Amino acid sequence: LREAALRIFQARAQRGTVRADLWPELTQDGAYSRTQSSGAGIAMGGFGGMITDQWSLGLNGTWEIDVFGRLRRLVEAADADVAVTIEDYRDTLVILLADVATYYVDARAYQRRLGIARENYNLQRRTLELTEKRFQAELVGELDVAQARANVESTAASIPSLEVGYQQAVNRLSVLIGCPPGEVDPLLAAPAPIPDPPEEIAIGIPAELLRRRPDIRRAEQEIAAQTARIGAAIGEMYPKFTILGSFSLDARDFSRLFAEDAIGASVGPAMQWNLLNFGRLRCNVYVQEALQQQYQVRYQAVVLKAAEEVDNSLVSYDRQRQRRVH
Repeated sequence: LREAALRIFQARAQRGTVRADLWPELTQDGAYSRTQSSGAGIAMGGFGGMITDQWSLGLNGTWEIDVFGRLRRLVEAADADVAVTIEDYRDTLVILLADVATYYVDARAYQRRLGIARENYNLQRRTLELTEKRFQAELVGELDVAQARANVESTAASIPSLEVGYQQAVNRLSVLIGCPPGEVDPLLAAPAPIPDPPEEIAIGIPAELLRRRPDIRRAEQEIAAQTARIGAAIGEMYPKFTILGSFSLDARDFSRLFAEDAIGASVGPAMQWNLLNFGRLRCNVYVQEALQQQYQVRYQAVVLKAAEEVDNSLVSYDRQRQRRVH
């Protein structure tokens, strides 16, 4: 469960990196160099061995204008990816809660069965003693004594198996709540009744019941994310428009680095269009569309499986309730 929660944090952070591409990017750079020309070679201006310093400080900015929606589609895909991880967390949580409830009921049931087995053992011991006395009085035959003794030994043999089942259920509960085996033992030491299921459960419309399943909602979000990626792949086939800008300070002397004549600046638009790519971008669109179709088929399979599980569970719940009454 904690791993699923961390995947949510990861997906949200990835969404933040994608959303940042919608806004301008500004970088700063600075450099210093000290150059000495060769005195043995041909020096510029005839000054061999001259030493010069160069100081520079600048800001560079780029901003891609999302004309064809490529970046917005990537943001939509990232939003859907976050929703997928949230549904994964909910699915894990539902399974965890179901397992905890199942093994808790198992533990209480084993406790009850152990109590009944031990009570039966004591009663059968007393019956065996009475049967042996009746056999000594020649009121019953040896077969009755053997049958009474077999009942005692059979019940005694069932107790260790029930104790093993109880301990396994308790240990599983400890692991399910993230603790080592033995952590839950003191909490369940005192016997308690087996929880009773409700007589009726709110089902509602079957379609709404299916919509409550996190695995179905996760499959829907996977389709939404992949559909957005198709739009982003199509956007790669169109021109990209970018605004570029730079501001720089350059001087040979650090004291003149911030002087007026050391300032340099430029700003203007730029366009990039990948015209010749031998079908690479078009094939990428086909890849994304094929993936989306796979997610659609997977979604249909998830819905069918969910419908089967829900119907089986409802029928089983109703029949087991009737069986319990009988």
